Amino acid sequence: MNVKNIGLLAVFVILVAVLSQMSSCYKGPEDLPKFKKAFRSQISKFEKQKEETSEEMIENITELSQIEVALENAKNKDKEFKRIYNRWNGVEKEVKRLTKDYEGLRDDAQNLFDALERQTNGLNNAERKAQLSKAL
Repeated sequence: MNVKNIGLLAVFVILVAVLSQMSSCYKGPEDLPKFKKAFRSQISKFEKQKEETSEEMIENITELSQIEVALENAKNKDKEFKRIYNRWNGVEKEVKRLTKDYEGLRDDAQNLFDALERQTNGLNNAERKAQLSKAL
């Protein structure tokens, strides 16, 4: 979905919100000019905000592209930089893998303790139940 489609979707959502608000507050034809003016004001504010957001996105995309080009140029010119950059990417992948493994272990441990707690709560012997609950 591109910026133009997002903008049109946002205008549509605002239009529906404003129209629903207008229909609930509508008291007669004398209120219509007031609502029309408020609606136009809201649309113009939204258009201005959309333009500012689009400009910021274009600016940020340009900066990101420049950074990517600079990295590629540096990798092509300097073999040591390329080696270090590739090593850094390898370390980053390893960190992501370890983080995923850690999260899996954490979830497994939580599931284990939850199961132990359910088992403990199901005991009839109050003394053992208290001991196990304390240990957990």
